[in-house]
Amino acid sequence: MLTKVNKCTTNTGKFSSFWVGTIVSPRKTFKQILQEESVWFGFVSFLLYGLLYAITEIFLVINHLRPTMPPFLPISEESYYFWQLLFGIPVGLLGWVILGWVAYFMTTKLFKANGSLRNYLNVLGFSFSVPCIITMWIPETIIAVFCPEWWGNPPAGTMLWADIYIWLGLGWTFALSVLAIKQASSTSWFKSALTASISIIVMMTFIIIFIR
Repeated sequence: MLTKVNKCTTNTGKFSSFWVGTIVSPRKTFKQILQEESVWFGFVSFLLYGLLYAITEIFLVINHLRPTMPPFLPISEESYYFWQLLFGIPVGLLGWVILGWVAYFMTTKLFKANGSLRNYLNVLGFSFSVPCIITMWIPETIIAVFCPEWWGNPPAGTMLWADIYIWLGLGWTFALSVLAIKQASSTSWFKSALTASISIIVMMTFIIIFIR
């Protein structure tokens, strides 16, 4: 029992270190993540992302907010966030698997590089979820909780700054994902960037069908 507690404490400490390290020292941190034999860390990183958004969705439901884009699924806008609260986490985790698998397939099968699927899932779990939590989840949650009237209808004069913030977040996510793939595969920067681009596009094409 004590051994299990110590292992859990160690893994929690590692996870926290990896999460913070993705922000302050991603190159060094990704090398450390790649030494792990379990995909647990990447899984928990993306699961945390999904759980945090579930909290946001609770407030979206409470405040009777509607999607900012028309849904693809045959679900009414009035009840969409209630249903998204139920399927959001499974969809997000499947998106993480798609992201890792596409990157793994491209680098190992097309570019004949090194790396295991476990490695790609681990590092991409952090490279994608960490910047998205900071640049997307935090501001969206603040709006959902404190300024619900701004949801999909931001005040005049703030749209430009919001767009800049979003694009900076997307750029950060892309840059970290390129670095993660570079570390996992030891392939060129160009191939890593191409792989990151296609992997993210494929994943987001899937995600956008469900998540609003």
